[in-house]
Amino acid sequence: MLRFSGSSVVAALLIAVVFGAFFFCEYLIYFPTILKCAWPKLSHARGGAEGTGGRPTEPAVRAMVLSDTHLLGAVGGHWFDKLRREWQMERAFQTALWLLKPEIVFILGDIFDEGKWSSQKHWEDDVRRFHRMFRHSTDTELVVLVGNHDIGFHYEMDWFKLQRFEKVFNASSTRIVTKKGVNFLLVNSVALHGDGCPICQSVEKDLIKLSRDLNCSLQKSQLGGQETEGCEGSQTYPPTAPIMLQHYPLYRVSDASCTGQDAAPPEERHLLFREKYDVLSKEASQRLLQWFKPRLVLSGHTHSGCEVLHDKRYPEVSVPSFSWRNRNNPSFILLQLSLPERRWSVDLSFHRSATDSQPDVGLNFDWAILTDDFDSNHPIVPLAVCLGSSCCWKVNLCPPRLKSFPDPYRRFFQDYLASSILPSTLTCFPVPAEEQLPHSMMLPPPCFTASVSPGGYSLSKCFLPEESTVIGVYCSAGACLLLLLLAHCLWMKGLLQLSLCLLGKHKSL
Repeated sequence: MLRFSGSSVVAALLIAVVFGAFFFCEYLIYFPTILKCAWPKLSHARGGAEGTGGRPTEPAVRAMVLSDTHLLGAVGGHWFDKLRREWQMERAFQTALWLLKPEIVFILGDIFDEGKWSSQKHWEDDVRRFHRMFRHSTDTELVVLVGNHDIGFHYEMDWFKLQRFEKVFNASSTRIVTKKGVNFLLVNSVALHGDGCPICQSVEKDLIKLSRDLNCSLQKSQLGGQETEGCEGSQTYPPTAPIMLQHYPLYRVSDASCTGQDAAPPEERHLLFREKYDVLSKEASQRLLQWFKPRLVLSGHTHSGCEVLHDKRYPEVSVPSFSWRNRNNPSFILLQLSLPERRWSVDLSFHRSATDSQPDVGLNFDWAILTDDFDSNHPIVPLAVCLGSSCCWKVNLCPPRLKSFPDPYRRFFQDYLASSILPSTLTCFPVPAEEQLPHSMMLPPPCFTASVSPGGYSLSKCFLPEESTVIGVYCSAGACLLLLLLAHCLWMKGLLQLSLCLLGKHKSL
């Protein structure tokens, strides 16, 4: 039978404590924290996630969004700090992929910390480490956006740095990524200073083209697939409002209204943001919102979380940094998006004649259907036209748009729009000049159109282990080691004194 000495037992306990603390803090700790995270339910989603009949909409896309990884470079990063932070992010990311299985992952810029000044050799080393840390299976798509630390601030960026970044990730910095019918608009927000710099002009040109393509795709879907004037050669996208992703947040004064455990520290929330440095300018923010009318905006850069509602209709969520170097409690976003719902909508706007003092009246009828055919149980449209015409109202209907209707219904409406029945002139609202720009998403008021509901989305935040928790575990393990060593020393000292005592008694006898 094997017998172990006291020193062997103590040594084994010391090794077990050290190995156990290291294994827990560097590997196991990410599992219980990420297991607490769950994909949000779309039945309680914002933006209308209820399907027809009140049933919850099936999720279309599961996206994971993180930001500001700031991989340290060769100049400003200490080797141990680099090793520690990269290991933490790698283990957190790989654990999240394994447990949550997102379909697409977005990183909202500032991938590297020194991309703005790193040499080609150091850049290649940073890229190699990034691909090792954020490796993923073919079932998950990884999409990376550009940030100011990747190519420099506006006054530092140049074509070489931008093209170097785009070449590594094999994509343009401003583009639309479509996943299961959901449009994700990726914006190079570093180049939105509006000062006419060559890169700024190129990015703005790309944004105008993308806005035109989305506009034309929406009109094409409304007209049953027919090409409209001015849309020749445009790229077709799903006709739904995009999710806009960028590095810089849209303009806001400060983080004073931001709350939650991922918000900025209280002493920093009231610090005023600088336009074109901390946030986009007012002008650039308004142009983006006007051109694309996004259903959700996701941004990074501030390293803290915040939720803002722009113009009382455009929600923006700032995603905190994913690096423990920037925050004690990094986190990421879990986002579920529902498929858009195809709807037929009717907008009848009636106007009294010029001699009538009654105010204008607008009637809107909207119902959802599952096919392209109208439901014969909805005779309210011709009834409204008849009532309007009998009272000599002016009916704002666009006869050219009626050709997109199925044949039975087109003939039905044409009868009601005959001049013998409808004495008033058939006109459409004029579109303001600013809404006729090719990059404007403000479409002319539809008469009888097929539109697409924005679809629902729901998001939740997943918080990673706090650095203080890891430090506490290591301190506890260190305390246990000291206690074991002290007990072992006392025990050995006691045995030595007992041996000396017994030896002295033996000699005296």
